[in-house]
Amino acid sequence: MLIRLSLTRRIVPWLLSALCLELVSAPALARPKPTAAKAKRRIAVGAFSGPKSDAARSAVLETLKSEDEYDVTDASDVAAEGDDKSYAKASRSLRVQAIVTGALKKNSTLVLSVHNGADGSLIEDVELKGGTPAKLAKNIEGSLIISVADSIAQGKAPRKAKSADDDDDDPPPKPKKTDDDAGDDSPPKSHKPAKKTEDDSDDDKEAKEDDDAAPSPAKGSDKRKPHAALEVLLAMRGTHRTFSYQDTLDQLHPAGNFPEPLAYTLPLGPFPFLDFTVYPFAFDDDRSAAADIGLIAGGELGIPLKAVIDQGGPTTTTITTSSHQYYIGLRDRLRSGPHEFGIFGAFGQHAYKLNGNLGPPTLQDTPALADITYTFFKVGADMRLLFGDVFFGGHAGTRIVLDAGGIKQYFPNTKVQAIDVGLSGGYALSSSVDLAIGFDLLRYGLDFNPIPVTADITSQSPKVAGGAVDQYLSGWLGLHFHF
Repeated sequence: MLIRLSLTRRIVPWLLSALCLELVSAPALARPKPTAAKAKRRIAVGAFSGPKSDAARSAVLETLKSEDEYDVTDASDVAAEGDDKSYAKASRSLRVQAIVTGALKKNSTLVLSVHNGADGSLIEDVELKGGTPAKLAKNIEGSLIISVADSIAQGKAPRKAKSADDDDDDPPPKPKKTDDDAGDDSPPKSHKPAKKTEDDSDDDKEAKEDDDAAPSPAKGSDKRKPHAALEVLLAMRGTHRTFSYQDTLDQLHPAGNFPEPLAYTLPLGPFPFLDFTVYPFAFDDDRSAAADIGLIAGGELGIPLKAVIDQGGPTTTTITTSSHQYYIGLRDRLRSGPHEFGIFGAFGQHAYKLNGNLGPPTLQDTPALADITYTFFKVGADMRLLFGDVFFGGHAGTRIVLDAGGIKQYFPNTKVQAIDVGLSGGYALSSSVDLAIGFDLLRYGLDFNPIPVTADITSQSPKVAGGAVDQYLSGWLGLHFHF
């Protein structure tokens, strides 16, 4: 009995100790492995250009560093006006997924450019308005993270470049066989591949996460650059022209048996044209305010056509058409990411003439066949929306006609108003050439302000009308060059 109690006294404490250890260790063993923390996006902040841009850069740098999702590198040596190749090289060196550079304009507006770490290409320009340095600093603190989040998310890590340290992992060169080894026919020893280090595994894992997280860019999006310093549009236009009268005597007094004035129609005429836009200051500093002020000019020349006028009898009259148009002025553009909006003003002239012997006096005295020359000043607005390699555009404006030309010999009190609207679109064939297509409507409304009809109406009938419409409806196809 004493032996049993002695054993019991020894075994019970041991069992209690084992049970306590089991209870303590069980929760730890059952606890799942902690999930790996989401990798931070690695970005670098490059140099900023513009007057007093150091303060803005410091504010951007500190705000980005305060965001837990970003691992930010100060890279002031990365130029603000670099090219894709230089940004890609810097990304490989810094091992970042995106590089942010900036340009501070005179009105304290900050334009941040987010570049892709994979190839250095521009992802997007993000604009933060300020007005004053204090307001800009407040705007950076309040809206910077949200403004650049989507652009930074599209950045990809560059392919890992081979470093000098990697040379140690390369297999040694195979030694040349000597005479002493000639009799050794045993197969050469194979070199096992170098074992991946923990750092290499982390790099591969992070690169895979970057590829999965960042959306793939649109196909061909590396072709088209959003904003150019020089643009040239060379195209062929097909134009349908009509000149018709309004409020004529035969319309106002159907019972008066008045003759119907002769109108003119050009079914479809070929008109090659050239539009030219250059931003002189954009070649040196693409981020300055002056870089968005451009010189615009253009010209159009109608290919001569023969027109036959049938007067309802055996006699016909053949005439030849000639037409030209030109303008020169200024345009100011506003950038919004890859999109562009603009306003313009230009002085120009639009002429349409009918050459040849008009024959009978009835034709010679027909206003519709007169040489018409509109001298004008046009103003309006336009836009171009860029989606990868595809763009859509449009313009709308008016022409303030300063002189109506030859029509005034028939209607001295003529006043003219005009609308000029159009739509366009295109696709990038290369980094500097687009295939473009468009449709335009140019409509002149002429108010003749006629003298009241007198009793002797016969001699006035060819020249009496309330007004006229001179309309040009066209479609065009051409090449748009931008550099």
